[in-house]
Amino acid sequence: MARPEVARFLKSVAVRPEFADPRRAEEGARWREVVHGKFRVRYDATRWYRDPADREPGVFNFLRVDQQAAAQLNAEPEPLAGGASMGDAVLQTARENAESVVVRRTGKKTRGSVVVDEIEYTARVEGVTYVNHGYFYSGPAGAVQLRAWSPDKTYVPVSGDIEELLAGLSITP
Repeated sequence: MARPEVARFLKSVAVRPEFADPRRAEEGARWREVVHGKFRVRYDATRWYRDPADREPGVFNFLRVDQQAAAQLNAEPEPLAGGASMGDAVLQTARENAESVVVRRTGKKTRGSVVVDEIEYTARVEGVTYVNHGYFYSGPAGAVQLRAWSPDKTYVPVSGDIEELLAGLSITP
């Protein structure tokens, strides 16, 4: 016969609802979120992990688990000065630091209820060409860039994961 304190303890143990449903438990184990101000990125932790060395406020680095791609979320609470475009600012910085930059495509995407710029470009750095794909925004919610990149030789196999990561960006106006 169990001692009374053991019986009380066993009666006090309960499974939290999110662990009682296997689908919810799997979802909770797989998906993570990074939130900074009005910006949120939901990402698949089976494909991406956060760099534990991140120390800079508003900057979050990600690495694909096989290290074939990297990504960065850079979020600021204020928009860029003078209504400048975050996408233009990123391309200008790339042009200043890379041997060459070629814009492959541009467009617009809706993240939450906010329209962001989408840019895919290549940048050649130290003899290696990287494909960069990102979403860029500067407006009332602040300024954000979520950009991922991979060497051009490995980009096609990882591009689906990059697109899924970018699709995880949401902005609260």
